[in-house]
Amino acid sequence: MINRSNSYFILLIITSLLYSCKPTPEIKEKEIYSLINELVIDDTLFFDNVCCEFSELSLDDDELKEFTSEDIAFNENLQLKFKHLKVKPNSIIYFRRVNSPPTFASVDKTCDKNSVVHLSLPFVSIDRKKLLIKIDNNCNCMLGGSGGKYLYEKVNGKWKLKKSFDAWIS
Repeated sequence: MINRSNSYFILLIITSLLYSCKPTPEIKEKEIYSLINELVIDDTLFFDNVCCEFSELSLDDDELKEFTSEDIAFNENLQLKFKHLKVKPNSIIYFRRVNSPPTFASVDKTCDKNSVVHLSLPFVSIDRKKLLIKIDNNCNCMLGGSGGKYLYEKVNGKWKLKKSFDAWIS
């Protein structure tokens, strides 16, 4: 038989369990651009011309171990949800060091004629404190370009580069 004090105790346990179980926060398209733009500003990345297609991001074990199993499942859904997303005009900031108003990177629809930056969709932790993104700068000339996958962590409200993977330069 359950007495009154036991029922309060059971109710307290159930209530605390319900409040501790947070649903996975959904990510929306606007947040994807916001995350990329935060990186541009915090790490002074120069994206003046961006390919309209997000590039594929495949991760190996070293990269995946930076994230929890919940983060990985979250990103599998994210990658499926935004599989056909195109980079929209006026969505990615073109960072300039001079004191001028922010402008936006142009969006290249050919992606193979001019100097262009190829971005992947970010692979982001559920708590939005870690982010991995593939960035390739391609001049579309015989030689010239750089890229890799970059892991960032949010420290004191700013993205800081923690590690790079598969970095290359030519």
